[in-house]
Amino acid sequence: MNMTQAEPSEGARERWHAIGVIALGAVFLAAAAGKLLHIYDFRATMGVLVVQVLGKTSLPLTVICAWSVITLVAVETGVGLGLVVFRSLARLWVACAAVLLVGFSGALGLMLVMDHPPSCVCFGSWDVLRGEARTGAILGLVRNGALLALCAWLLGGVRRVAAAPVPGPRSRGGFTLVELLVVIAVVAVLVAILLPTLSGAKKTAKSSRVLSALAQCHASIAQYATEERDYFPYLARVGMPESGALPDADWGDLGAPSYFRGQGLHWPTALLAHGVDLSNLPFTERPREGPPRISTYLWMTNAAFARPEYWVGTYPPDSFLPAHFAGVRQSEAVFPSNKGLLASVGVLDERTTSWEVGACDGSAAIRSLRDPPLQIEISRPYGCTPWRVVSTFEGIRGRDY
Repeated sequence: MNMTQAEPSEGARERWHAIGVIALGAVFLAAAAGKLLHIYDFRATMGVLVVQVLGKTSLPLTVICAWSVITLVAVETGVGLGLVVFRSLARLWVACAAVLLVGFSGALGLMLVMDHPPSCVCFGSWDVLRGEARTGAILGLVRNGALLALCAWLLGGVRRVAAAPVPGPRSRGGFTLVELLVVIAVVAVLVAILLPTLSGAKKTAKSSRVLSALAQCHASIAQYATEERDYFPYLARVGMPESGALPDADWGDLGAPSYFRGQGLHWPTALLAHGVDLSNLPFTERPREGPPRISTYLWMTNAAFARPEYWVGTYPPDSFLPAHFAGVRQSEAVFPSNKGLLASVGVLDERTTSWEVGACDGSAAIRSLRDPPLQIEISRPYGCTPWRVVSTFEGIRGRDY
């Protein structure tokens, strides 16, 4: 009697496990197809993650991203086909799927603690919340948690179905679904508790790197000023702002021709002539080919590229004198501890409430972006951006904090 009742039960369980294996394979095939059909979106996300994990590498980023994209899509397709077609090896393919899901969950967790996470493209551009990076990553983790629970259930079921039924009381094998759900809930709570801590630690580490880089930049600027009659780095032609930021011919076109923005972004290039190369610092970049030039997210104040008289008055001013477009000396700073010289403007977004600022006296600190400035921020032509530190009333003689 017991055996007659057990056989239909085992048969029903086997059918449900077969359905579960096919459904899991279909999810992997859909994800691979989504990535393949929207390969450029997936490649962009992979590029951000590769830079976040590896930083600067000797191999070109395009090569690493291409191999990563091809490998992931191929492996995901292989696992999906294995689950759907080769169900005789279901246990092996389910285990492979679980390993992939753990790896994908790690990538989603990394995206959550990033300052500027890319969009989740687990299913290519088919993701409904592809533009909401953090929300998409959270939903992706929840989805992967559910799929991992399915994998655990399937692995336990495959083991029980593969074993021949024996008479008498059956030993309890594996976890029950309720126990598995409890474990997943506990892990989710722990992750929710740890993620803010990890995010805060990452932001602190990033700020420490930026502040250290600002201190090194100021030391290099001071060395440059010693050899250049106390002037800040300057890359334009005096009195000719319409010519933009044009260095000597040996340095090539900077790619940012505006007078103010070009110099604010590429000021480390001026230091190359004095044997100072800052391209090894964080948030700086130097192309592998072409003329030597360095760009940086640690922008220099536009007040270093125009005389203090240029920054007085309303906008638009009545007149600009050619003599206003010239270099400025360090010693002209009236409030060196309150006038920003460098600022991490390249890593800002709408959620940023503070940033790292290096003052003219060499100090570096995290400063508020929301407090009203001590003096008004003003706008000027030729690529000037009306931001605190970058554009200051009275220029180098003014105050930002």
